Amino acid sequence: MKLYRVSANADVQKIVWVGTQSDAAKARKEFVADGFKRAELNTEEVDVPTNKEGLIAFLNGLEG
Repeated sequence: MKLYRVSANADVQKIVWVGTQSDAAKARKEFVADGFKRAELNTEEVDVPTNKEGLIAFLNGLEG
């Protein structure tokens, strides 16, 4: 399953996970409306495993 991770690397870090590129574009617009600069934004396509073991490993990896 593909998800998109939209993040802002500024003094305050903000991360949003969305399911479509359209939602990622909306999230970026919200970041800019919240005062972040476009240059601070990053969008990554992430392939998330859908089987139980893979998903648990993926989620545990997000903690660190």
